[in-house]
Amino acid sequence: MYSIVCYILATAALLKGLTGIFAHKSLYGWAKKHYAKKEKSFTVILLLIYGVGVLILSWYAAIFDYVKYGWILTAFISLTSIKLVGIIFNWENTSMKFVEFIKSGGTKLKVLDFVVTVFGLVFLGLGLVVY
Repeated sequence: MYSIVCYILATAALLKGLTGIFAHKSLYGWAKKHYAKKEKSFTVILLLIYGVGVLILSWYAAIFDYVKYGWILTAFISLTSIKLVGIIFNWENTSMKFVEFIKSGGTKLKVLDFVVTVFGLVFLGLGLVVY
């Protein structure tokens, strides 16, 4: 089960990171439109569902299909889920910070895309080798 969680995380991170690297203007133009809205867009709701789904899968794996070092992945996902809840419930402030970050990002966005791509590769490696 942990390998499935890793593949899901790897796919999402690689899609986001590589899209940011190779279609930077399109991705961040689209993201800026979504974040500039006062209300949560359908895409944001889907990301929330994705986050909760990965959290549920990781805890299912921790309880019913535990493997060595599984706690690391479960703890990481649990901590990022807490951050996700904070983002969702403080959407108006958070979304404006995202818009400002995108507007002033430049090099920071490119570094972010690179880091997300590396995380995707790490999750892929964890799925293939560790779990």
